Amino acid sequence: MHSSRRARGLTLIDLLISLTIVAVLGTLVVPSFNDFLEAQQATATINRFAGAVALARSAAITYRESVVFCPAAAGADRCGRRNTWHEGAMVFADRDGNRRLNGNESLYARLPAFDHGTVQWRSFRNRSYLKFRGTGLTIWQNGNFKYCPSDGDRRHARMLILNYAGRTRSAPDRNRNGIREGADGRDLGC
Repeated sequence: MHSSRRARGLTLIDLLISLTIVAVLGTLVVPSFNDFLEAQQATATINRFAGAVALARSAAITYRESVVFCPAAAGADRCGRRNTWHEGAMVFADRDGNRRLNGNESLYARLPAFDHGTVQWRSFRNRSYLKFRGTGLTIWQNGNFKYCPSDGDRRHARMLILNYAGRTRSAPDRNRNGIREGADGRDLGC
């Protein structure tokens, strides 16, 4: 008895249809994955700043001395210009109040430079740095750090809000429109 078997495989049409489906799904997945990565990068950046603020406050209380958190490029021994946080930052004991890391002062942390956006510091006393007293209180510097991505997409803007006592909170998205609101309740802009 002879049985007939048919060869099974993909035809050229089957292959083209499959590739078309993969290409369409790829165009849907890649943008949302990039969006996810940018959101994660924004959150990681603002969390790095939250950690540095917490460290500065903790060091001020622990060692009962003034501690400064300021923009400073890698290797710099003094605070940098206003809103150059993307070039790096440092947390250090500023015993003489000159916003310069001297030989007898402790460096507690350095934040590396980043090239995926900018961070702005705005405060009540309009200083380019954040300073904690030995009590853990700021020098009347309630304010915020705002991160804006390089492309200016407000959906990836983040804000760390700081009160006079040095406590922080992240800006929420209360109205669920995909853009976080600042302390004033308005959508963040970049």
